[in-house]
Amino acid sequence: MVEAETGQAARARRATFFGVANPRDSATLLSADHLVLPLVEYLGGRTAQHGFTVDSYLGEAATRGRLVELFGDPPALLFTAGHGMGFPCGDPGQRERQGALLCQDWGGPGTPVAREHYFAGEDLPASADLRGMIGVFFACYGGGTPTRDDFMRRALGEAKAQAKELAPASLIARLPQRMLGHPGGGALAVVAHVDRAWGSAFLWIDAQGKGKTAKHLDVFESMLDGVLAGKRLGYAMEAFNLRYAELAADLSERLDQIQRYDEPYEDSELAHMWICNNDARNYAVIGDPAVRLPAPAEPAAVRRDPAPLRADPRQPGAPEMTDARPEVPAARAAGPGEAIPPKEKEIEAPAYGWFGDKEDQQSGALTRLGNRLGEMLSEVLGNAAVLEVKTYTSEDLQAIAGGEALHASGARLRAYTRCKLDGDTEVCVPVTAGGAVDQALWTLHVEMVKQAQDHRAELLKTVLSLFSSRVGK
Repeated sequence: MVEAETGQAARARRATFFGVANPRDSATLLSADHLVLPLVEYLGGRTAQHGFTVDSYLGEAATRGRLVELFGDPPALLFTAGHGMGFPCGDPGQRERQGALLCQDWGGPGTPVAREHYFAGEDLPASADLRGMIGVFFACYGGGTPTRDDFMRRALGEAKAQAKELAPASLIARLPQRMLGHPGGGALAVVAHVDRAWGSAFLWIDAQGKGKTAKHLDVFESMLDGVLAGKRLGYAMEAFNLRYAELAADLSERLDQIQRYDEPYEDSELAHMWICNNDARNYAVIGDPAVRLPAPAEPAAVRRDPAPLRADPRQPGAPEMTDARPEVPAARAAGPGEAIPPKEKEIEAPAYGWFGDKEDQQSGALTRLGNRLGEMLSEVLGNAAVLEVKTYTSEDLQAIAGGEALHASGARLRAYTRCKLDGDTEVCVPVTAGGAVDQALWTLHVEMVKQAQDHRAELLKTVLSLFSSRVGK
């Protein structure tokens, strides 16, 4: 992180998208068509703003071999979408390969998953230098796995739900861990999903079963815009936090209506709201949320040779990291609603969740406009949240008029008022040498406070009026 901040680990300004689109797998086809391709088009149309080249590897190009190449010379931003590997609780391969990225090499539902079909932490090239890179993985368990299945929920009226155990203990996926700790130079951070990933993150499905779908990529667009603009990753992720807060509020209100007023409801409606709510909270930053991609005006990269490789300190005498790919028993991924016979349950690659297959008819332009207006309103409210008025006296007005700073000119702070929007106010009253209130100075200060408050009120009224009129349209 220090090297990136000081210009020693900046990468070529390249954003790469890797999207699996298996012809026999509706889940990956939907993520490719409704998530990856629209994001590629969106960022590709904004190269003048962010200064990044955008390239993509979709469908037949999204192979495991291609991922090995990408990690050998990584872009500044790597975005992947596809299945993440899911192993049975306690499986010997779970700790090292849970959440590994299943690539286009796999034949699709009904065919076995072999070791060479997915990319795990142990597959990172030994010579890779990942410094200055941020990864974004849309995949089941790509960021981690909780102890119990968070999507098991009792129906209203049922006494108890039996949660399925997913792992002996909660775990962070090994691929992001090894990316951050790579001996040749670690990545800045990885954004990935804990637990299963669902299509509701980017494709809204009608809960009433009418087959209607609508894309909503605003959170992804906002995050990517922020990252490519050089904002801190934690700040760029704020849209995900706001989406979770909105869904949680909607779910809470709906449950309250049902339980308090006995309103009618459908099980499918509540299930859909619950899935969307839990899914929205499961995006995590693995690494330091303060990292960022350097802006164009910052110092150019000064690349150093990768640090010497070292053995795993937990295993005395262990060999250096290699690109070896150990063989494991073949397994296959489960399709939506498909049960796997016991003898084939070594590995599961869960489907994303509730998808539809209708073409989206919404452009999203109005939504993006609303988001930008919301950001503007948030900024104005933030700046106006605290009003400070300071009154100084000085014997050297010429120096201040010439542009010299107040604190450097010898000016004395004589009166101070701090007002918050919630009414909390702090006042420092000027006094004379004898200890009495300096009425002349205080009268002047009070008048300035009144003018500042009136100005703030008019500013807020104008911004709120503009925002309301735009939203109303």
